[in-house]
Amino acid sequence: MAAFTYEYLLALGSNLGDRSQYLDAAIDALASSGQTIKESSRLETTPIGPGSRNYINSCITYQTQLDPEQLLREIHKIEIRLGRKRSIRWGDRTCDIDIVLARHKDGTAIAINQPNLTIPHKEFSKRDFVIKPAQQIAGAWKIPGPSKLTINQLN
Repeated sequence: MAAFTYEYLLALGSNLGDRSQYLDAAIDALASSGQTIKESSRLETTPIGPGSRNYINSCITYQTQLDPEQLLREIHKIEIRLGRKRSIRWGDRTCDIDIVLARHKDGTAIAINQPNLTIPHKEFSKRDFVIKPAQQIAGAWKIPGPSKLTINQLN
């Protein structure tokens, strides 16, 4: 793979069908535009909201040339290819991929607050199903903002 420009912490989840297979397929699809560096263990969790089945969640660190907006577009394409339907907020899904954190290759954190993309992810610090896997693989990553906390310092 070519040298990377950006590094991301991505959260993945699925609660339909063969949940682990969907996560594997998402990671495989991401390989077309970057490289997974680390993957956390997978965690089974209860759904937030109207989901009907427990989720399998994990996090990956991922390096790519894609800037955050380009990566978000690529993620949406992957989710659609894997059968994701965006009909009910927090509803059942074959695959969900969220950009949790982003940084430049020198480690400088990226913060974005746009209508279609917010980094760091607005809710991640309240969600153990993201924090616990993230701590396994990216605990030293700094969270942009006034607190300057690392992922390991959450909870």
